[in-house]
Amino acid sequence: MNSGQSPLDEMADGKGQAKPHWRSLLSTMFALGHDTLAQRARLLDQAFADEGITAILPGERAVNWRCDPIPLVVSAQEFASIEAGLAQRAELMERILSDLYGPRRLMADGLIPPDIVYGNPAFLRPCRDVDGRGRDRHLSFYAADMLRGPDGAWRVLADRTGQTQGLAYALENRRILSRVVPELFQSQRIQQLRQYLEITSDALQALSPDDGAGVALLSSGHSDPLWFEHVLLSREMSIGLVESGDLTLRNGQVFLKTLRGLNASGC
Repeated sequence: MNSGQSPLDEMADGKGQAKPHWRSLLSTMFALGHDTLAQRARLLDQAFADEGITAILPGERAVNWRCDPIPLVVSAQEFASIEAGLAQRAELMERILSDLYGPRRLMADGLIPPDIVYGNPAFLRPCRDVDGRGRDRHLSFYAADMLRGPDGAWRVLADRTGQTQGLAYALENRRILSRVVPELFQSQRIQQLRQYLEITSDALQALSPDDGAGVALLSSGHSDPLWFEHVLLSREMSIGLVESGDLTLRNGQVFLKTLRGLNASGC
């Protein structure tokens, strides 16, 4: 069914002009020319084939992973609006978790059915706040899958509160794209991902005890669909990557099993 609404154009303003935040990028693209851009696109595909998952993790199943040489440009104003909305959404998730593991008013008021909570294997019953002391923070990570609707508004398809899925792919996309088509990066003011990694690393360090214990990323190993991301993120944040079999509990303390014995500073 055709609603009569013109399809959204990310680049043009509907009046025959490029949107302001696209103009410098378009100038760079025109300077490079069609043939050069086509060649860079082929080089980009080859780079992902040569340096993708099988290059970082030999023996892993190859994944059809590519990145368009022309990035999606978002204006600073629109980015700030998205940022504020996602921060508000993350705060909502935090308050819901605080209630479900605390006073459980949402269930008492009938806003959340108890079956959804208690029937979910991911609900950690031992983490309930039974003594009323509460916790400073329940939500450690938040990410969202988003798309732009035909009306131009951004919509959230899925909330990711367990792990920062997609970050490692974004890092690799940036790394390879900036090497193959560096001209596109030189003409833009790009929001850096390094700051996020630094903030995340500091937050994880703050969660560790004051006895000098370290931080590690817990993974279920090669069988985990996110194994590739776990490897990359642990490298980027300079933290250990461990599986459950690498850990042991002694006298209420978690130890990392190493060739030199048990290590309390690795967990």
